Amino acid sequence: MYYRYPNNKNAYKVQNQYMFGNLLVAPITSKVVKSLNLAKVKVWLPEGDWTDLFTNNKYKGNQFVTMYRDLSSYPILAKQGCIVPLKEKVENGVDLPIDLQVLIYNGNGSFTMIEDNENKQLLNTKFEINKKDDLITFKINKEGNNEVVNFLRNYRLTFKNIKNCEKVEILSNNELIETIICKEDKLSDKPFELIINEKSNLDNFEIRLYDVKEFDYIDYK
Repeated sequence: MYYRYPNNKNAYKVQNQYMFGNLLVAPITSKVVKSLNLAKVKVWLPEGDWTDLFTNNKYKGNQFVTMYRDLSSYPILAKQGCIVPLKEKVENGVDLPIDLQVLIYNGNGSFTMIEDNENKQLLNTKFEINKKDDLITFKINKEGNNEVVNFLRNYRLTFKNIKNCEKVEILSNNELIETIICKEDKLSDKPFELIINEKSNLDNFEIRLYDVKEFDYIDYK
């Protein structure tokens, strides 16, 4: 942690904790608490908002939090503005994925996914999120050789900190292609998701979410 936060004395107190890109990882090395059948670790959260990748619990930063997990898991937290693209289908091999799930955490940030082919041609896909008050804008822009991905891609966009919003506008190549009006009664405990399908491998997208309703911080105690 002190490589990322060299001037913060708390970074030197968590010897096993580390950053993996914008993901904070806190391995658990203590024994299980028998009465709970859980083990624990004291996690330092730097300034900003942090969301657990697996539980979706959201925490305020600039504090220490003791987190409990079973033997099959440990805390991995995404910083605000973090974007994590994942291949939808888990399988062996390194083929370029047709179906992508993109985990998106509220804030301001970007992630560039780099793909290549046997001819050493490159295609960069830049995912970018911007948040201003209750308006969130998410963009998908491609740069490079579009022949690298010679198929149409499907995106499942998972906005991990959002319960719902009042309206969604989807733009493709700067043209409005769809407007979605969301109902208040569709609020749930699951993150808000959108499915975006390419019509051309030249497509760039911009998604605007209006009047966003976010999940609350967890009372971890």
